[in-house]
Amino acid sequence: MSAFCPHCGQPAHVGASFCPATGASLASEPPPPRAVPMPAPPLEEYGAGGVILLSFLTCGIYGIVRFYQCAQAYRRELPGAAPNFEWQFWTYVVASLVGAATASFGIGFVALVGAIVVGALMLSEVCAARAELARRTGVEPALTSSSTQVTLWVLGEVLVFVVVGLVLLVIQGLQFFEDHNTVVRALRKRASSGS
Repeated sequence: MSAFCPHCGQPAHVGASFCPATGASLASEPPPPRAVPMPAPPLEEYGAGGVILLSFLTCGIYGIVRFYQCAQAYRRELPGAAPNFEWQFWTYVVASLVGAATASFGIGFVALVGAIVVGALMLSEVCAARAELARRTGVEPALTSSSTQVTLWVLGEVLVFVVVGLVLLVIQGLQFFEDHNTVVRALRKRASSGS
């Protein structure tokens, strides 16, 4: 008797399968199951027209969420890309909310201008990350330039209260999500061909 029951501490015979006092199993506990990391979801296509329509219905929230998901997918696929995205995104959101809530005061105007500036930086960084992802993975789809995207977005934001501004934002949004889908399709095609 040189072994002890791990449950009650009573002595037990070496090689015994059960505790003589409690009947509990003396077999060593199996290790807890290891957590199997879930693979990151693949890049996903988004219907550009649907994103724009749902953005109108949700006052832009749906489009902002999809934009965030696109940026996070690029950053996941290309670690180190768009390093300033998180602070830019949340600064843009907060400045936009503050600007909208205080639009009739001076601080509202300053917040909205700040949101446009930070938003332009953020959009430029995300477009650059997407272009770099396409380049590094060897897919060469034709993408709208970052400067065109930013120009359309800034002009759309500045002129948002007139029809021209809304049209520019729709064009920019359609181009952004169509470019995203082009990259996704090219990466899938490359993966399926095994190269």
